[in-house]
Amino acid sequence: MVDTGSSADILYFDAFQKLGLAKESLRPIGSALTGFTGDSISPLGAITLPLTLGVPPRSKTVITTFLVVDLPTAYNAILGRPTLNKIRVVVSTYYQIIKFPTHAGVGEVSGSPRESKRCYLTVVSLHKRARVEPPLEDPRETKRPAPHPEPKGPTIDVPLQEARPDQTVKVGSELPEQEQERLVGLLWENADIFAWSPSDMTGVDPGVAQHHLNIPPDARPVKQRPKRQAPDRQQAIREEVTRLLAAGFIEEANLNNACPKDCYPLPRIDQLVDATAGHARLSFMDAYSGYNQIRMAPEDSEHTAFLTDQGVYFYKVMPFGLKNAGATYQRMVNKMFAHQIGRNMEVYVDDMIVKSQKTEAHIADLTEAFSTLRKFGMRLNPTKCAFGVTSGKFLGFIIHERGIDANPEKVQAIINMQSPRTIKDLQRLNGRIVAISRFLARLGDHCLPFFRALKDPKKFRWTTECEEAFKQVKQRLANLPRLASVSPGEKLGLYLAASPHAVSSVLIKESSDQQLPIYYVSHVLGGPEERYPPIEKLALALVLSARKLHPYFQAHTVEVITDQPLRQVLTKFDVSGRLLKWAVELGEHDIRYVPRTAIKAQAVADFIAELTQMEDRDLEQTPEAWTLHVDGSANSRGAGAGLVLLAPDGRSFERSLHFGFKATNNEAEYEVAAIHVLTDSQLVAEQLSGGYEARDATMAKYLARVKDLTAKFPYFTLSNIPREENARANALAKLASKPTSEAWPEVEELPARAIEVAVAAPGSAPITWVQELLRFKKDGTLPLDEVAAQRLRRTHAWYTEESGRLYRRPFAYPLLRCLEPDEAQTVLAETHEGVCGEHIGGRTLAHKILRQGYYWPTMCRDEKVYVQRCDSCQRHARAPRQPAVPLSPIDCAWPFAQWGMDLLGPFPPASGQRKYIIVGVDYFTKWVEAEPLATITEHQVEKFVWKNLVTRFGLPKAIITDDGPQFASRRFREFCVGHGIQLRFSSVAHPQTNGLAEVTNRSILDGLKRRVSAARSVWADELPSVLWSLRTTPKAATGESPYSLTFGTEAVLPPEMAVATLRTRSYDEEVSNEGLRASLDVLEERRADAHLKALSYQRAVARVYNKKVRPRPIKLGDLVLRKAEVSDPARVRGKLAPKWEGPYRTALPCREPGTSGTSRSSSSEVKKPFSKEAFRPKGKKAVVGKSKKLPVVQKAGPLTRLVLQIIKKLFSQTKEPF
Repeated sequence: MVDTGSSADILYFDAFQKLGLAKESLRPIGSALTGFTGDSISPLGAITLPLTLGVPPRSKTVITTFLVVDLPTAYNAILGRPTLNKIRVVVSTYYQIIKFPTHAGVGEVSGSPRESKRCYLTVVSLHKRARVEPPLEDPRETKRPAPHPEPKGPTIDVPLQEARPDQTVKVGSELPEQEQERLVGLLWENADIFAWSPSDMTGVDPGVAQHHLNIPPDARPVKQRPKRQAPDRQQAIREEVTRLLAAGFIEEANLNNACPKDCYPLPRIDQLVDATAGHARLSFMDAYSGYNQIRMAPEDSEHTAFLTDQGVYFYKVMPFGLKNAGATYQRMVNKMFAHQIGRNMEVYVDDMIVKSQKTEAHIADLTEAFSTLRKFGMRLNPTKCAFGVTSGKFLGFIIHERGIDANPEKVQAIINMQSPRTIKDLQRLNGRIVAISRFLARLGDHCLPFFRALKDPKKFRWTTECEEAFKQVKQRLANLPRLASVSPGEKLGLYLAASPHAVSSVLIKESSDQQLPIYYVSHVLGGPEERYPPIEKLALALVLSARKLHPYFQAHTVEVITDQPLRQVLTKFDVSGRLLKWAVELGEHDIRYVPRTAIKAQAVADFIAELTQMEDRDLEQTPEAWTLHVDGSANSRGAGAGLVLLAPDGRSFERSLHFGFKATNNEAEYEVAAIHVLTDSQLVAEQLSGGYEARDATMAKYLARVKDLTAKFPYFTLSNIPREENARANALAKLASKPTSEAWPEVEELPARAIEVAVAAPGSAPITWVQELLRFKKDGTLPLDEVAAQRLRRTHAWYTEESGRLYRRPFAYPLLRCLEPDEAQTVLAETHEGVCGEHIGGRTLAHKILRQGYYWPTMCRDEKVYVQRCDSCQRHARAPRQPAVPLSPIDCAWPFAQWGMDLLGPFPPASGQRKYIIVGVDYFTKWVEAEPLATITEHQVEKFVWKNLVTRFGLPKAIITDDGPQFASRRFREFCVGHGIQLRFSSVAHPQTNGLAEVTNRSILDGLKRRVSAARSVWADELPSVLWSLRTTPKAATGESPYSLTFGTEAVLPPEMAVATLRTRSYDEEVSNEGLRASLDVLEERRADAHLKALSYQRAVARVYNKKVRPRPIKLGDLVLRKAEVSDPARVRGKLAPKWEGPYRTALPCREPGTSGTSRSSSSEVKKPFSKEAFRPKGKKAVVGKSKKLPVVQKAGPLTRLVLQIIKKLFSQTKEPF
């Protein structure tokens, strides 16, 4: 075929074989061919052949390079532009002829119309065969989220009913005979939970699960045209519709696009597999057409309508293929098996596994699962169930008691794959490898060529590097390790590996002195990550492992097994900002760093061996290093070290260091090794390489310091050499160990150690939080308390050490200095009440201290407590707006049984020098009595009660008033006692206790203000009008006026005389008298209704009021402060006077909500109730011993005040503060 659009000459593999050419003659080629549809294919290779066109003598022969392609086609070859241009061809598609110049003239090649048509039809038939329709499959099988569980061990078929031997289930054949009999008996007893046909399914209770489509109201219905089907498909549709009708799933009547996504999460497959492995007995269960066991919501059934030749039908049960069907099913099984999931059962959609740690408990676990299935009406598919097996395939993995194995089918599928030729083949290969990635060590390194080939799909090429990597992957798949399962509380280990292009890790656990792999993690570095230093690559591997294996890191202590100074790097923040972010992220986990020891597992050994090879390749590129000989010497007269440094060019430098402190010989070696690399001390060399353990505390600090410093060198090695090869350094060390007076002038002095050695004195102060962090930063010392140690490991990343001081790295400020407790107390006192302090509140105080550059962990709590205990802040604090106690309404069940009394005034003098008003109000009818008075004495009060209350309305049961001298006098008390009247006093400085009298006073005062205008002295004349208005106005609490509740009818008001109403226009005396008598007969019922309304109104008000209550915890014997307005209501003390006075001590228990007794005198014990609204708790002094102040237990009486004055004079003579 001649193709002027082809950029290459193609020879198809069929023609290549017919030519008798050998496949070995093909030259490999890296470029891929891309068609106009975008599909790519890799050629098998290239071959150069002679090509002759035309008939001699007008023919032409050229050497042409063909790309050999293995594809089905009707042609033998394609001549593209390279050959056509070389021959200088002119093409005529109309005449189907090509012409080209030759030495004998113009040559030509003609095409055959018949042959062209045959080739065209062949190509069309090839495409038709390529698109062969797959056989019809059951959607219940094609829509499954994962393969259903399958047993791996041998099983036997056991019939569930003697009458139906064909109805069987699988039972493990390896079970002991007794256990097998018990299991079969259990299955016979629960045969009703299995379904053999759709008609056997009763459906899950709609109360447990029901599928709702949640279609938005604005979604428009879609009308679809009927689809014409082939006869065989029509027959299949008829059979399926008939089956669904018989089962009751459907009735005769682009849905997913209209339904919003249900984001109910599915369980993590890795976690389910890990939770299932390690169990002795397993039973695999599968629901029978699980989705069809959930009913559709009745209002959504018609939305599932579908059209067939037989009619229009809709689903009554949840069909397969709905957008949120999986989420609905998972929600249902989670609800059904909530008490079993994680304990003895795992569920993933309709795949269920009953697991048992012990074989004898499996029957009980199965019984519990069967009871749950029967309770909710779910039925199982017996053909897909297997009971009492030891292993099986679950979610693509083989699980058993010994651990987790890879699925052999998945492994074999990769081994049987041919080398990818298209980008889709490579994507398919990568997908299969990723599915078993947790079994493959260092996957990123081995599959790196695959990932690189995917970066540019349009330029896909399968290189020899890819082929070699593919072969290595197949070899590794033949020996995949078995992964272990973990138990709660186990300590896990983590090995890290880093290469130039990938980082990897393996999570392990130790069991019976073996290290068993649990999970392999790998990550291909991209972009800037490839330029990270090696130590940061290891840190990145740790962070990625913590993210990938987050459940393991959350539930277990993880030991990072490495010889690299990873812990020191993650605690230093001057290296890079990302290290700080990683350190904070890792701080939430319990991660510990331990040196690498002997490898106890082959799989882990291979992982470490690969890391060693990568490190060796990196070390081969190490530039020339300087050579250093060091030696230490210590004797009774001193200690010192000798250094001999040899440069690559042959130069040498010698130094002797004399130590200004006592040190052992090995410590002297470490003082040198802190900055140098070679020594003849085997102990020092082995400790640094991990061969020996540093048990001495000082040696351990030296070792940690050396590892910290070596992280700053790009290359570092430490070798142990014989003493005779270190003679020069040994001589210099002995010279330096002599006393200073005997040493040579060339000996330099080293005054202090490279580490700090703390010496704890007996009875020393406890270690503070700053000292704990500094110790951990320097040498990794942790507190003995496990909780404190875990907290320290989690939070140390926020702190850094600079010049021996601890600083915190904040978000909004520079480094904050961390304060010791005594330093924090000093800063608090100076900032709050010092020269520049203004007694600011706790939160503002905390922000101010932060801005000044200080920090300690409990600063907000300490500052709040400090402000609460500041005496000046307490005395001048604002009065709280919120009430302290709930509202307690005062109830009165019948009229004129309970009155509230109060005094109002003084007013401008009226006639008779009247300046006050005494007011009385009934708590039931709200009737008001008031009388102007010239003086307010106990005689006038007694006279008012007798004249206005007793003689008009009868003796009341109780009178509520404040504790004014007029009401609290002995004469008025005796008057009330003599007539059987209870005299009740409201709390001191809390007029709300007698709230109705206070409200009535306000109403009278407002009415008088509006009526008297400028002539204020006539208020006494206007008082009757105001009282008449109050008596005839309906009240919100009762819905009635006080007049009607008192006399049974409404009063005739002046407007009714000016503008006649029905009752004034048609007034008849006889009829009116009869009506008044009838009203009096029903007056009791009206009063009862008014009482119910008042109670309902009081409850409503109390509900609103009580929402604002902020209780004040005051108990018997507490010190409290009282509002100053109680003793100084006129505020004559001035603006600068404190708002609170005291302290007082509560002396009486609370008798009613909101009241407490306080002592007022120590000589004559007079105690009165006060409301909690007038008090606030008295805090303790924040600084003890700052001033000497006598504790005040009770407010001093006359005798106590005299004693206190004498003591005060004595203190004034000693110039001590009182």
